[in-house]
Amino acid sequence: GSYKVAIGPGGAGHKHREGDKVTPVGRYHVVNRGPSIYTVFMRLDYPNAEDRKRFYALKAKGALPASATIGGDIGIHGSPPQPVYKETHKEWDWTLGCIAVDDDEIKAIAKRVPDGTVADIED
Repeated sequence: GSYKVAIGPGGAGHKHREGDKVTPVGRYHVVNRGPSIYTVFMRLDYPNAEDRKRFYALKAKGALPASATIGGDIGIHGSPPQPVYKETHKEWDWTLGCIAVDDDEIKAIAKRVPDGTVADIED
């Protein structure tokens, strides 16, 4: 199926560092899942080798501060825990770089998509 989603306010693209609120584009895999304040959290294997290479190249040329970290904890999850946002959360990009769907959608996705599944994130 296809779903309308919310992503990070930094947009979709090459994530440069932790905190940039960019939803990373690339080929990832579902590595695990579990209960979450966002209903279900399906963790992706960000950063991958390509992300690490890009991150260290940006650091080496001074495009990122020495203190920058690459981040992690990118996944596919449900809506915000606050009831007031449940109906409208897809109307703006609010995640820290994750992909958010409705709570019933993440439950259905989690049932159908086993760990190890490829997740291609495209802009």
